[in-house]
Amino acid sequence: APETLLIYPSIKSDEYYTIPDGVTAIAAGAFADNHTLLEVTVPASVTLIGDRAFAYSYLNTVNFAEGGTEALTVGAEAFRNSGIVRIAFPERAKTLGQYALANTSKLSELTLGGLVTIKAHALDSCGSYWSAISNVTIPASVKIIDEYAFSGANISELSVAEGSQLETIGAYAFYGSSFSS
Repeated sequence: APETLLIYPSIKSDEYYTIPDGVTAIAAGAFADNHTLLEVTVPASVTLIGDRAFAYSYLNTVNFAEGGTEALTVGAEAFRNSGIVRIAFPERAKTLGQYALANTSKLSELTLGGLVTIKAHALDSCGSYWSAISNVTIPASVKIIDEYAFSGANISELSVAEGSQLETIGAYAFYGSSFSS
């Protein structure tokens, strides 16, 4: 039976948390607005990170456990306005939701895993003028980059992997983005 982590108690003062193995979903808003948690490890059993799951939190690092075969979906605004500095989505990550990493000004290390769809505004205004995201590669698996997906993003170098299956780039997908190469 699916197990959902509904909420992480805001009264807890831990800086590190490992979501228990066997949890398959992180509920909408489960860690939102948490100001103590800095690092989370997500087990391979998780297939859904709910809308706003970590939004407006001080979280700076997300680790994904090795393994897992089920596709991972990252919901809308999952990490929006969080303190995220580094995140490496696993190969099983398939969808990055609308505004999933929007306004993550501290983001400097990003790996897009095996994404197929990058939804509208998913990486809107991520990175910053002072701390651009380094060397982002759009994986060969990506088929759709929706409108405004990278709008206003600050990325030092953006490339598309060899063998790209990219079919659609939405209007203004890179509008106002800053790339050095």
